[in-house]
Amino acid sequence: MSRPREFEMDDALERALDVFWSKGYQGASMADLLAAMGLSKSSFYGAFGCKRDVFAAALRRYSDGYLAEARQLFDPAGDALGQLRAYLLRAIENGAATDCARRGCMIVNVAVELAPEDTAIEQEVRAHSERMVALLAEVLRRGQRQGCILPDITVEHWGRHLLTMVTGLYVLRKGGAEAVLLSPVIETCLTSITGPS
Repeated sequence: MSRPREFEMDDALERALDVFWSKGYQGASMADLLAAMGLSKSSFYGAFGCKRDVFAAALRRYSDGYLAEARQLFDPAGDALGQLRAYLLRAIENGAATDCARRGCMIVNVAVELAPEDTAIEQEVRAHSERMVALLAEVLRRGQRQGCILPDITVEHWGRHLLTMVTGLYVLRKGGAEAVLLSPVIETCLTSITGPS
């Protein structure tokens, strides 16, 4: 009999994620969360605990979803360079027709808003980053085997570099920078790991 409630709570958590992503932790009021999640206060506290607990759960959900999408993009059978280009471009083009580009990446937003003051959130952000660095290094290594990435680069260092670049792109895009101005930056970066054409 608990299965329907699990599905309801899963949907409620997804709606909470949307509120936190749009408004941030401090900007999201309990009234915002209750309205979006369709829960009473008693149901909210019974299912999730406090606002901080539902935020942590929403952040993990976002991280898991982001990593799952990245793994899907980085299909092991595909062209590593093309996949890396698509990943970088996604930071400036994702949601260009909606408000998603201006919401930025939730992990980046949280890193700025909460990580400096919240050790547990800092650890969540760091864990997400390390998983992404490892994934990017894996794609770079595959690119070396495919012959499209320079063989003498250190893939771990460049994995971190690419993640740092994506973070900056999200921030610049959220700040209003136009995608057309950021695209050449991506190509310059990729030239550094492929060599001149």
